[in-house]
Amino acid sequence: MKTKVFLFIGICLFLSSCASNRVQPEIRCEKELKLLFAGDIMAHTEITEGNYSSILDDLEPLIQNSDLAFANFESPINDGIPQSSYPTFNCHSTFADKIISYGFNVFSLANNHTNDYHLEGIESTKKYFDSRSKQGIYSAGLKKSENAPIEFITIEKNGIRILFASVTEVLNFKTYLGYFDYLEGTDITREAFLNQIRQEKKSSNCDLLILSFHTAEPEYIRSIAENSKNFYYLLIESGVDILWINHPHISKEWEIIHTNDNRQKLIFYSVGNTVSSQRRNPDFKRPGAASEFKGDSFLFSVKIKKTKDGIWVDTPAPTLITTYITENNEFLVKELNDDLIKKLEEDGRKEWSSFLTRRKELMNKIKGKDTWQ
Repeated sequence: MKTKVFLFIGICLFLSSCASNRVQPEIRCEKELKLLFAGDIMAHTEITEGNYSSILDDLEPLIQNSDLAFANFESPINDGIPQSSYPTFNCHSTFADKIISYGFNVFSLANNHTNDYHLEGIESTKKYFDSRSKQGIYSAGLKKSENAPIEFITIEKNGIRILFASVTEVLNFKTYLGYFDYLEGTDITREAFLNQIRQEKKSSNCDLLILSFHTAEPEYIRSIAENSKNFYYLLIESGVDILWINHPHISKEWEIIHTNDNRQKLIFYSVGNTVSSQRRNPDFKRPGAASEFKGDSFLFSVKIKKTKDGIWVDTPAPTLITTYITENNEFLVKELNDDLIKKLEEDGRKEWSSFLTRRKELMNKIKGKDTWQ
């Protein structure tokens, strides 16, 4: 596998200075699909036991404007037991219903909190999302039967056929592993998964393969481990078109890979938190503190265009978002822009306006990069 890694990196990692010699092809679109990629939906009880009725109101138009809006739901759902927060999460279906009401309709469910409440939590979560499937809600990561292979679900929308899978390589508990899509981080299991991707891509006749990957990279670290990046490139080489990585709870750079056949693939190295109370007590005096990156993130809009020559994955358009806490201790996720900062200053929340001015500057330094094969 190491030889394949080096071969792929050798042909892939030319810097964007090569871009001046490339001409983006003219895209004559026959069919189009608008995707949105969010990050983690966390069920901290500061949110689930508080007033979350308006938590995503500011972003609802953006979410609703997408045909498929992806989010990583990082909690079991079980109405039969109390809601709970870190380190073992549980939320009630009313919270998940609210998230869905904003327009999120594709969920990754394989993560390190999947089995926080053991088999009962896994089964109740699967039952909830299965019950929403008739409403056009898709989910992946929980198995139909114990020890079944990793499942790639099919999503067809606007004449475009997508394969989607959700896997985790990180665990909090080594229990009931046969009931969700866990990928052990060994060379043997990784190679078998790469082969499965190749086979799924070949046999499914899909237009696009999207993989949610809950990485074992450490949380809150903005760098990307070289050995992890090597494996991510192999996933792309094996047939993944959009690699959507979660777990670090902070945003990292993203990468647009330009292939030899004049197409594009995407890697989101970490989207970060979308709904979370990890920003509980903002450090207004140190807006650049590492802990403050847990409170800001992006939503990525991506257009998929189907042409007579195949599929074109457009360059992602990021929207910067932030977690703002009202005077009533209500958590609201808002677009982080000059209008918000001005409104907060007008409302007398000058600590917040000054804090978010600096946060906006820092987050805008996180950018995508181009890699040419």
